[in-house]
Amino acid sequence: MTRRKLPLSLVFLLLGTCRDSSAPATGTKPPPNPQSVSVLTQHNDNTRAGWNDNETALTTTNVNVQQFGEVFTLAVDDQVYAQPLVVSHVNIGGSDHNVVFVATVNNTLYA
Repeated sequence: MTRRKLPLSLVFLLLGTCRDSSAPATGTKPPPNPQSVSVLTQHNDNTRAGWNDNETALTTTNVNVQQFGEVFTLAVDDQVYAQPLVVSHVNIGGSDHNVVFVATVNNTLYA
């Protein structure tokens, strides 16, 4: 894992300019997963409601201990400073990825 320290103001500027990108309609790459929604601010939107009104895949039927849960963990250098933010469809190495940004109280940003 590469660890880089960025000024927190630069991090907010970078996240503020992020937009969802889409894969081309034709070609070898499949279209992006429509369920991948970027979380670019605390609690999903500026109302801070935490509600994703575009959610269609998660239901009370498929969110249970057999089919839903923690996928991985990552150790960080101290307490997490803010809500982790998710940017979907980031092109890395020629393919789309969802990237999670986490900031700690030591002013360290993980992606």
